[in-house]
Order: sequence, then C-alpha cells, then structure tokens
Amino acid sequence: MTGRDGEEIVDAELVEEGPDWSAAVVPAQPRRPGGPRYLVDRHTVLEPGELPPTVEDLPRYTEADFRISEDTAKRRGRAGSANTRINRDATVRRFEAWCAAEGRVARPCTDATFLEYAGHLMRQQPRLKANTVGIYLGHVWRWQPSGMRPDRLEVTELLETYRRENPRAARKRQAPALRLDDVLAMLEAIDETTATGTRDAALLAVMYLMLARRSEIAAIDLEYTEVLDHLVVIDLGSDKTHQDGEGLDLVRLHDRPDLQPVRRLRAWIGWLKAQGITSGPLFRQLSTGDKLTARARSDGPQARLSAAAIGERVQVLAAKAGVTKTAKVTSQGVRAGAATDLAEAGVRGKALNRAGRWREDSHTAEEVYVRPLDGERPNPFAAVSPRPDQTPVPDA
Repeated sequence: MTGRDGEEIVDAELVEEGPDWSAAVVPAQPRRPGGPRYLVDRHTVLEPGELPPTVEDLPRYTEADFRISEDTAKRRGRAGSANTRINRDATVRRFEAWCAAEGRVARPCTDATFLEYAGHLMRQQPRLKANTVGIYLGHVWRWQPSGMRPDRLEVTELLETYRRENPRAARKRQAPALRLDDVLAMLEAIDETTATGTRDAALLAVMYLMLARRSEIAAIDLEYTEVLDHLVVIDLGSDKTHQDGEGLDLVRLHDRPDLQPVRRLRAWIGWLKAQGITSGPLFRQLSTGDKLTARARSDGPQARLSAAAIGERVQVLAAKAGVTKTAKVTSQGVRAGAATDLAEAGVRGKALNRAGRWREDSHTAEEVYVRPLDGERPNPFAAVSPRPDQTPVPDA
C-alpha cells in the first residue's frame, strides 16, 4: 500500500517478545514493487510447477533464538580435550602475532592471508612435518567465523607439494622402548627420601604396569585410587580408546617385588595427605624445594601435573640413570617397553590389548608398540650361510 507522498508502507507482523531479528538472518534483496521476495541462489532446485521459497515463508526469529545460557557457554568453552584446547589456543596466538607483524587482519582473514601463513609455516627451520602444518592450519581455519572461513583448496594442494619436497619428514619415528631393565635402572637412580623422588618413583612404576599414556597418568585422581595389600586399583573414568568411559574396566596393578607399586603409591599418597590433599589429581607439581606449588594446591584441572611435564620427568629420570637409546627417549617408550616385555613373555592378542586398554580387535599393540631392542630387526641374510671359499679382505 502507499501513503502520503507516494511512500510505500509494508504490512508487518507484530512480534511481542522483543524485536524481530529475521532481517539479520535473511540477506537484503532488492524489492520488486508488487511482487514476492523470492529466496533463490545457485543451490536452489525446483521441481516442475514448484515456486521458489519467499521471505514470507521464513520463520520469525527473536533474540531468544540466538541466546545460550551461561552454563552452556561454559561447556562450549570446555569443548574438546584439554590438550586440544591448549594446542588450539597456542596456535591461534601465534597466528595473531604473525598477522600483527605482517599488518594483516587475523579474523576474519582473507584467502591470501591464510595461504601466505601456510607458506610461512613451510619456511620454518627446522622443517615442520606436513601433518603438523595441516593441524596448525586446521586450528586457525576453525577459529575463523562460520561462513567467513577462507577457502582451503589451494592450501591443501600446497601441503601436498610440501609433503613431496621432503618425504623423509613424513615418516613416523617411533620412540625406543624402555624395557623393564631400563625402568628398574631409572627407579634405582631416584632418591625416594625426597617428595619429588617419592612422586616420580610412584609415577614411573604405575606408568609401566599400566602401559599408560602420559595423559592417563595425568588424569588419575586420588579418591579413585585404592591401594590394597597386594594390589592397586585405579578407576580412570576415561581414556583415549574409551573417551566416554563406556567399556573401560578398572585398572588393576598387581604388586611386584621389583617395581613395588603398592609401597611406592602408599608413600606418595601418605605424603599428599600430610599436606592436606585427600582428593583431586594424584600427581601434582612440586617446587625445587619439595613443596606443592600454589597451582598444585588449587582445585580443578590446573592442579594436575601436565602430560607434557610427565614426559619431561621420564626424560630427566632416564638421563639421570644413564639410560641411552639410539633415538630420543620419550614417555611413550615406557608404554612400548611394557608392551614389548609382555609380548616376549607370550602375552599377545586380546590379553595384550586388555592390558594396554586397546580395543580387543586392535592390531596396534603388536604392530606399533611391540618394538625390538633399540629398533633392531632380525637380519634376513643370517639364514644364508657364507661361502667357505671366500675369505674377508683385510682392511688396508
């Protein structure tokens, strides 16, 4: 309808619960006088006789359709694993710093900025693995606003070229196995008269007998750890294989005269209780003066000894004991060493998978974690006898 001076008057539905937010959802389109406002784009498919949808067919949105509660907002902020959030946040901070130095907009970034940042990562020395570059770029891409994220096609092609430039970097390098003898040597070198030594000895003994990932050691809680006369029972709650906890059995660590998990855990738990700690993370950060740090005394996940710190402790203990390997020692070597020892003792298949909390039908334990000493493989030519008429030529 038209009013005075020929101005168009648009009939509108009154929405009592606050303003109508639909205009923010539907892109503005030129009006055709007297005609409907069709919503058509390149993805629209119409059957014979079917009319396109119109703006009038859309629901009427109000502010309530876009708000979430404070509790949901907190859960949203905690979405994903703690390690993923830490890595994502650190990656985003590095990207923001690079954009600031380059005079570029970080969010939402342009396709060119995203592509150039990929090139920047590929120029790093020492060279990053292609998979690592892909993970970093994935964090940056997901951080961009939905609907305004850069195109990833060219970056994907760039990554494939980068991977072909250095195929050796794409190979998976396995940490050497830390066998029982290695673990015992590391325990022998620990001074268990100190709080740090008491903690480290308990941590290492539990880690080996659990075939534990470092994240699993970090996740153990004091109130869910029961130390009996000849047994330690741990309720992990969840692990990498059972992320919702379903199907995860209690962990039972039987006492042994060499590793002594019962004695060592009792000593550590006793020390914690003397400091007033009766619940929460089992393994916590200590200062150089053998005191719990302020963070370790706090409530919540920040009190835990981090997975990275656990990995560092394993390396420190190995170095102190003089345990050396042909490759870098890592905490994964403890899990691999325990799996290798079990396999050589005849524990294989489902029994090995249950010990390390792999899926029962998984081949990962035997194909990935069972590792010969220092990565050695049998010599296939050992079965071929040398020819007796050939004598070695002496060195000049």
